Amino acid sequence: MVLRLTSAKRLRAKLQAVKIELRRRLHRPINEQGQYLRAVVAGHGRYLPWRRMHRLIAHWLPIPHICHPYLNQRLIVTTQGRSRMR
Repeated sequence: MVLRLTSAKRLRAKLQAVKIELRRRLHRPINEQGQYLRAVVAGHGRYLPWRRMHRLIAHWLPIPHICHPYLNQRLIVTTQGRSRMR
């Protein structure tokens, strides 16, 4: 497979257009923003090979991190002596 240099330019131009569109939709409801992003990502998924898509995802999307501990760890309460719940 031969990739032309122009395909990289087109990809950058499309990403710039998506960025501008997201800024324009900044204060719209989250559902509407999600539908737009879903359509864009689905379109890229249909036309890009997955090997290339994974490279783009790794480059452009941040790795998700859990910000809060799991509920069962966060809500553990220890009492001294007898518990009031007995």
